[in-house]
Amino acid sequence: MFRPAEQAAAISASPSAVARRVIVAGFGVAYVSLLVVGMVDTLVWMPQYIAPTTPLSRIYSVLADAGSLRGVVLSPVLWLLFWAAVGSAYLVLFLPVRPRFRPAAAAVSLSNVIGIGLVVFGAMAFFQWWSGFAMGMEVSDDLPPGVGASTPFSLVCLGGGFLIALTGGAVWLASTARATRSRRRALGTAK
Repeated sequence: MFRPAEQAAAISASPSAVARRVIVAGFGVAYVSLLVVGMVDTLVWMPQYIAPTTPLSRIYSVLADAGSLRGVVLSPVLWLLFWAAVGSAYLVLFLPVRPRFRPAAAAVSLSNVIGIGLVVFGAMAFFQWWSGFAMGMEVSDDLPPGVGASTPFSLVCLGGGFLIALTGGAVWLASTARATRSRRRALGTAK
């Protein structure tokens, strides 16, 4: 019988462990990419999309004069910090560099790792739109043409993020249900 550390070492040498590392690293790249593009979208593209005839420096000076600059920048920064922490936790748990985390990572099936990764990515994308809501409202209120809008990227994140998170939840739920049935069968035959 393997001890957890020996089991984790044996698992880390298997082909599925390589696939796991590639998948988790891919999610890490996707998380960082979404965080960077999401911040650029909220802080650069959205103000220019809503007030296309006004230079970005003028948009920010109007927001500062109105006293709303701190509030509109705080929301995307909080989004960035929160989802960077969640994404980092995902990477630390499922792409363990430290031996201490390997048994925990080995205990989670590859399909659960994929499901959880999709849920995190989908939620991160979904809430990107919400992080830019204050920016959109303030720019729309303070500058012409005075219509609220979202960038196409934000709308894709909103709808696509919801669908990705829903798909990830279904994968995670199905994988967990399958593992539970297998455990029950094994316990039933062991008696």
